[in-house]
Amino acid sequence: MRTVLASAVATSALVAVPARSHADSLADKQAEALRIERELETRGQELSLVTERYNQARLAADAATVTVLNAGKRLRETEAATAAAQKRFNGQIVAMYKGEHAPDPMGAVDVAKISQLSVRSKYAAVVSSQSARILDDFRALRVQQQQEQDQLQRARDEAQGAANAVASRQREAARLMSAQRILLAQVKGEVAQLVAAEQRRRQEEAERRARAELERRRTIRKPDSGSTVRTGPAPAPHPRAALAVTTAKAQLGKPYLWAADGPDSFDCSGLTMYAWAAAGVSMPHSSGAQYSRFPHVSIDELAPGDLLFYGSPIHHVGMFAGGGQMVNAPQTGETVRISSIYRNDFVGAARPG
Repeated sequence: MRTVLASAVATSALVAVPARSHADSLADKQAEALRIERELETRGQELSLVTERYNQARLAADAATVTVLNAGKRLRETEAATAAAQKRFNGQIVAMYKGEHAPDPMGAVDVAKISQLSVRSKYAAVVSSQSARILDDFRALRVQQQQEQDQLQRARDEAQGAANAVASRQREAARLMSAQRILLAQVKGEVAQLVAAEQRRRQEEAERRARAELERRRTIRKPDSGSTVRTGPAPAPHPRAALAVTTAKAQLGKPYLWAADGPDSFDCSGLTMYAWAAAGVSMPHSSGAQYSRFPHVSIDELAPGDLLFYGSPIHHVGMFAGGGQMVNAPQTGETVRISSIYRNDFVGAARPG
């Protein structure tokens, strides 16, 4: 009996070991999938922030360059005016040295008398003094302009340096993101499926929380209103907005590339800028700058073509396409696609055109 019992226990143990091993293996895979997905999400956020900072730095550098060019133009004009004043001043000095005088008013003075000669001398002194003051003013202005140009040149250099620094950070973030993508690509079978499932779960949870938060905001803003956040068919857009949406949708499937504005690849603000440019509306290549540029609209007043902004600070933008969806260029490793507008980091919406 003992032998039978011992044999049964041993057999049970042999069966249990693989079962535990499988459970442990699955738990390990689930933990690995969760870690990879979280790292991918973190790297994506970092990359989005760095890309937006780069875009803003590039706008600042471009603006500084234009300012410096304008300052240079003003400086050249001032130098020309100063040279003309110097020439006139030198002519007056030579004329007075030679005893020459202009018909008016010097020519009206008869120097036959000593008193009239004194008047002429005093007048010449006044003219000389005025010329000197004019020349001094121009010289002072030229010095001022030179100083201003130097300051603006430094500002441009600093702005360009900032853009270069951000570009460097972007490259580092892209490298990290690429490493994570390679890691994910190396994961085979069950773990890859678990990662995808975890991503879907987190996206659905984020969308659920975002919907609840947006509804809460709407209730606070309109306590007596029976309206709800629009999820059905959106109203017919303005013709220009319709063209912008059509243009944005035509880019579906094209790869995300930081700081790109088409036509072959895009970052988020590059896509919205490109799409609205087709409709005749110009905007800066920066999601934060785009949010500041146009009138804001509430979430329950969205119309196709409106821009939706995310992140604090703002670092992502998409174009509302109706039905709770937007066209957007998400992040490195992904392509232009249709996504839900509901995200936890929603900031607000704006209407170009």
